[in-house]
Amino acid sequence: MPVSKSGQQYYTKQQYAIAKDVGALEYAQARGYDLRRDGRNYRMAEHDSMVFTADGYWFWNSKRIRGKAIAFAIHYERLTLVEAVLAVAGNGASAASSF
Repeated sequence: MPVSKSGQQYYTKQQYAIAKDVGALEYAQARGYDLRRDGRNYRMAEHDSMVFTADGYWFWNSKRIRGKAIAFAIHYERLTLVEAVLAVAGNGASAASSF
């Protein structure tokens, strides 16, 4: 992971490009979250108002939050933007190579 001379983490344009295209479902599955199939979507076992769609989006209906993998990492995992991009890009890079 890139670290600046001042010791702060950062992400590259390439890492951001990878991360912004990673779907929330793909990311959540890679992180090992307990997801249950519900028709065409998936729901998180511990939060039934959290829905993951096959087209890459995530909705936390009770909190009215939605987005893709970066938003999930920020809102649910409580990561900073930099941490979220680095976490998602890491999973996205390995997942993208498997297609």
